[in-house]
Amino acid sequence: MNILFLSAKKRWAGVLTWYVSISRKLEADGHKCFIISAKHSAFTEHCPKDINLIPLKFGFNYNPLTLIFLYRFLRKNKIDLVVTNIKREVIFGGVTAKLLGIPVIRRIGNERDFINCKIQEQKLVSKDLFVCNYTRDLVLKKYNWLSREKTIVIHTGKFCPEFSKDEILAKRKSWEIGENDIVIGISDRISEAKGIHFLLNAFSELKKEFSNIKLVITGKGNYENVLKNSVTELKLEDSVIFAGFTTEVMLTASSYDIAVLSSFYESFPNTVVEYLASGTPVVCTNVGGVSEIVEDARNGFIVAKNNSDQLVFALHKLISDQNLRSTFSKNALETIKNGFTEDIMYAKTLELFNMVIENK
Repeated sequence: MNILFLSAKKRWAGVLTWYVSISRKLEADGHKCFIISAKHSAFTEHCPKDINLIPLKFGFNYNPLTLIFLYRFLRKNKIDLVVTNIKREVIFGGVTAKLLGIPVIRRIGNERDFINCKIQEQKLVSKDLFVCNYTRDLVLKKYNWLSREKTIVIHTGKFCPEFSKDEILAKRKSWEIGENDIVIGISDRISEAKGIHFLLNAFSELKKEFSNIKLVITGKGNYENVLKNSVTELKLEDSVIFAGFTTEVMLTASSYDIAVLSSFYESFPNTVVEYLASGTPVVCTNVGGVSEIVEDARNGFIVAKNNSDQLVFALHKLISDQNLRSTFSKNALETIKNGFTEDIMYAKTLELFNMVIENK
């Protein structure tokens, strides 16, 4: 198979991590993959060296120059399948693929992907790939013109890394974390919807009792300055670390003692799968498809969104009980290995790709 993954996003999102993961697996199996990415984007800037990356300035929707480029690219490289995500990608990839009789799979991030997209969906997309049942059910209820038969759910999967103690110590040292400190970490885009300000308030309460806790915030976003001002107001400058953007997502997750998802809205958060695959105990807000992978009080705690008291309570239990952290860690790895590995995700995705190509 020759497969094109299309990305018009400016920021690095979970779908791009999925593009990289699936591309590598396909290439290892002898298939040919390309990722066309927005020229001035985080993905183009930080794309791994082993990926066949083609930077492209998309321009306005239905830009004829972009459509001509993509049409020629599809023909020249004998593309069998185009994979898209957001509406702009469906427009550019879908129109050119339609002209050449090439099927299009759309990987859905969340229900907002269907806003003002009915015509493009019905005319240009062969199959919608959802990452959790929650989002598919929500979309089917909200957009009754979409048929269930056109949809499929394949949960995100991750490999379970094995980092040495020295690698983890080096990462923690880069954050200026002491050997006896307990690290509460969050890896996410820094926006108001991610609820990191509630995590910060909870951390401030916990700091009154636990002097050896640190909060590491990994990521970038437009809400960062607001959080930094809050850190100053709460006098937590020595305890909160803004670690910035990283491509070492699994090493980062493995270097946390406790990982948090504090979002108000999600689909199936990529970061939570990364946390569990790293054997890191989690505390997650009950949003999106989180409960499809996190089992409350078994491999993590699930708390109500926008509820600092529940967040404080759950974090307090994990901070004060190392045995509980160890139990959650063991169960987290078991959860991944029994249903959410990268190999399981790839096998299901490969089956989908072959089916769509055969039925074009």
